[in-house]
Amino acid sequence: MKLKSMVIAGLILIVALSLAFACAKPQPAPSPSKVVKIGQSGPLSGPGAAWITPSLRGTEIWAAKVNAAGGLNIGGERYKVELVTYDDKAQGAEALAVARKMILEDKVTAIISFGGPTDPATGPFHNEMKVPRLSWDTVSFSPNYPYLVALNQIYPELYGLVGSYMTKANSGIKRVAFTSQDDGFGWGSRVFTLAGWESAGAEIVYDKFYPLEIADFAPVVSAILATKPDVIDVGASYAPFKISIFEQAYLQGYKGKGASSSWFIPDLLQKVPASFMEGGVALYADIGGPGGQLGGKEWKDEYERRWAGEYVTDAMLYRESAMIWAWAMEQAGTTNPEKAFAFLKSQSGVPTSWGPADWIGKEIYGVDNVLFPRQSYIVEIKNGVMTNVPAGSFTDWYKKNNAILAKYAKAAGQLWVGTQK
Repeated sequence: MKLKSMVIAGLILIVALSLAFACAKPQPAPSPSKVVKIGQSGPLSGPGAAWITPSLRGTEIWAAKVNAAGGLNIGGERYKVELVTYDDKAQGAEALAVARKMILEDKVTAIISFGGPTDPATGPFHNEMKVPRLSWDTVSFSPNYPYLVALNQIYPELYGLVGSYMTKANSGIKRVAFTSQDDGFGWGSRVFTLAGWESAGAEIVYDKFYPLEIADFAPVVSAILATKPDVIDVGASYAPFKISIFEQAYLQGYKGKGASSSWFIPDLLQKVPASFMEGGVALYADIGGPGGQLGGKEWKDEYERRWAGEYVTDAMLYRESAMIWAWAMEQAGTTNPEKAFAFLKSQSGVPTSWGPADWIGKEIYGVDNVLFPRQSYIVEIKNGVMTNVPAGSFTDWYKKNNAILAKYAKAAGQLWVGTQK
């Protein structure tokens, strides 16, 4: 009888331990029962593709991680994220056709876009459909397009902080040359760039655009160097253009610093030595570095694992918009674009990869549709590596210097404030 009791007790113990181990095993993520679509558009071909391709890779990594964890939890239901992507060739008519297809046929909840010169063509349609367009470039923002918003915000506003950072870091910087391609992106970068340098006390000694069809940058760089600049700022120059400019500057003996919207370091350092670019500053800080939050380092590590040697810091831009839009749908508990957008616009301290962010922009765009972190970072090249550096609060700079910004906007007839009488 005693033996029988011991056997029974042993069996009970085995069953109990088996159940305990089964419960302790990692459980698979819940399987999403529904799908939520987020659109992406931009120039997948032409010179702008160098900006867009890294960003599309960035959202691909983000969506894969979200889906592997069970998708988005919206209103108590699980949704798989599906990215819908089209080439708009950075042309208004094409961007509108793409927007119509994504909203009417694909049923996306929002469209992440390159923005800029394509926004006026797409803005009215987004108003009509009440679907937000999450643009990268804010130059076309106005009260006429309430559904145009910027969630990643860096470009072109952070140009306002580049001048103050560089002049403080290098007291010898007094003279600045600006150049960029003659298109909507170049025009927008110019206004913020010149305002930023003027607010820092620098003199603009060269201020000219070059044509999109340019084949030889040697004469352009010769003209720039004739003005003896301490900084060559290439604004929103496309990647092939900025690389050619700094290659020519190196070949022609330039000894100063460089500034740009972004650096394509792997390609750039094939043309010039790292020492030549030392101290160069750009807008797009590295969310995998100091200051970056919300899984930025893990995301960057995965990017570099998939595309070794091809990481650029602005790869985070579309990811950031997708992440914040997903947060808005989860917090609002709905995939209805109009309702989720209304919730997002009602919030302050929105979580971003650079910390809490608030809505600004009314003085320049006529509407507070630009979401900006309270603390801004830019990137400086140190020993050939892009290194995050704190650049202060853009919001503070903006409040102090929006009159300077408005002056340049009015002179150029650009931005909403520049068109007001």
